[in-house]
Amino acid sequence: LIIFENDTYDELLEFYNNNQQHEFKACLVGNKEDKLYKIEKIEIPVILSQDFSSVRAIPCTKETIISLHSHPFKSCYFSVHDINSYRLVKNINGEALIGIMCEPARFNFYGFGWYQSTLEYFYQRTNLLPKEIESRGFEIISI
Repeated sequence: LIIFENDTYDELLEFYNNNQQHEFKACLVGNKEDKLYKIEKIEIPVILSQDFSSVRAIPCTKETIISLHSHPFKSCYFSVHDINSYRLVKNINGEALIGIMCEPARFNFYGFGWYQSTLEYFYQRTNLLPKEIESRGFEIISI
């Protein structure tokens, strides 16, 4: 479960809306308690290059619990490059996830172990199959 605190979701949404012409990267900083990720701050790293379908940036710091980037509208699947980049993120912070923002309220997250257990959790509560869960993205709570 991911919780945005301190108006961080509004800040991220504003950044997303202002960067529709190209992909962006954001480092979601906070803390992890069991399977709960609390986002307390958003940092935007130095962008090296970006266009409509890619972004290259300085890696997030070890305080980052989710390394997030945007994808073109409604394109919420991880690319091979995204999954390969996950190794770098895990080397910096072993508990971090990677995420994609593909619509104002739609995300997809990936992290070893967490991803599978999240699918199982949703299945137990909704009886949706994994493909149905993935196609709907994960629930995001903003407080």
